[in-house]
Amino acid sequence: FTPVGGCQFALQRGDNVLWAFDAFNKVFFLKVEPNKIAVRKGDTRTVKITDGSTGVVVPGAVIGGVTTDAKGEAVLTFAEKGIFTLKAERADSIRSNALYVVVG
Repeated sequence: FTPVGGCQFALQRGDNVLWAFDAFNKVFFLKVEPNKIAVRKGDTRTVKITDGSTGVVVPGAVIGGVTTDAKGEAVLTFAEKGIFTLKAERADSIRSNALYVVVG
């Protein structure tokens, strides 16, 4: 989160940018890690949801229908083959970056 408006902040190569509406009234800027995975049908993977600004873990966020625990972790099971894009959400927070999943 920048201390100035978007027009007043100079980006550097490699910076990640999140444009968010109503950011001043939100508690967390959700971030999912990892942001891409490849699995086989039936596999499970653990993802972690944090506040992208502070690194604090975020319990109670939902990704892929699974709610994060006290450690900000959700164990996802992939029952269908395909390519999926998942994002974490929580009512008082800015939605996360995308998690790209390839299930083979």
